[in-house]
Amino acid sequence: MIRSSVAYSEIENVVKMMQCIESAHKIFSEFGLFKRVTYCFVEYALLLKSNQQYSEAIAYFNIALKSLGIINTSEDLIVKFIEICAGQ
Repeated sequence: MIRSSVAYSEIENVVKMMQCIESAHKIFSEFGLFKRVTYCFVEYALLLKSNQQYSEAIAYFNIALKSLGIINTSEDLIVKFIEICAGQ
C-alpha cells in the first residue's frame, strides 16, 4: 500500500483511496498489526501531501513517527520511513 497515494491524485480517486486506507487501518487494528497501522498513517499523509494539504499531512507524519517510537520499531526502519517521506 505504501506510495499508492501517488496513483490517486485525481479527485474522484482520492475518496476511494481514503476509504481503502480506512479499511486497512481497521483490519490491521483488529489483528494488532501496529506497524501496519502506522503505515496507514503514512499513506494517509502521503495522500494529503499529494493534494497539497501540507499541514494535515505533517500531522499524520508526526502521528506515524510517534507510533513507530511507541511500538519499539528499530531505528533502521524509522530512518527508512524518514527517507521515504523526504523523497515524496
